[in-house]
Amino acid sequence: MIIESRPGRGSPRVGGSVCAESVCQVRAGAAAAGIARVLPLQSGQGRPKFAVGRCDAATLAAMTTTESRPPAAEWGEPRSRTITWHDPMITAAIGRTMSGLDFLLAMRDGVVPPPPIATHFDFEIGAVTEGDVVFHCTPDESAYNPIGMVHGGLVCTLLDTVTGCSVHTTLPAGVGYTSIEIKVNYLRPIQVVDDRPSGLTAHGWVVRPGRRIVFAEGDVCGADGRKVATASSTCLVFPLESPAPPAV
Repeated sequence: MIIESRPGRGSPRVGGSVCAESVCQVRAGAAAAGIARVLPLQSGQGRPKFAVGRCDAATLAAMTTTESRPPAAEWGEPRSRTITWHDPMITAAIGRTMSGLDFLLAMRDGVVPPPPIATHFDFEIGAVTEGDVVFHCTPDESAYNPIGMVHGGLVCTLLDTVTGCSVHTTLPAGVGYTSIEIKVNYLRPIQVVDDRPSGLTAHGWVVRPGRRIVFAEGDVCGADGRKVATASSTCLVFPLESPAPPAV
């Protein structure tokens, strides 16, 4: 809903637009109508406008009382997950001295520590060739969204990783990349079921190399081999700076 202030046009009213002589009138009218928030917007026509959000008495009561929250016992015991990682700047410093292909091969073979994002989401490198990579990931319920499925952000991160790393395998030492665009299509939901494999396989490959811009594509398949998501990505290629490596 938009509230529009027009001086001299009367009192506030609730509807598609509301006329008011001042911000105070707008806020007073909103409160009387059960509106929870009044936010100023830029009108561009010399008359201030306000965006509002309606909230009934029951919702307001639920927002302001702790009695509506379920007892902690009904939530079950809290669960936890321990994540460990190595200094990411050491990994980055090593990467500047190696070609992208050699760097990822060394990471796959355990010669170079993986970046923290890989241990956070349990990403593992499966195969690496020039312009083509395969990663594996086994999500758990810590990646669930509020409706009981693996959050799409994990899948997007996995796709951004394999498309970006496929680009990295084509770059010489001292040259880096960054994603400047990614488009993801989600095809199937992902759930973690105790008696069913939940591992994901992500494949990324370069479709059009370039000196400044590289295009790549990727897909993610479930344990049953069916695709759950696809992506197309654009990466910017640039020379890396060469800071002194961190003290070990």
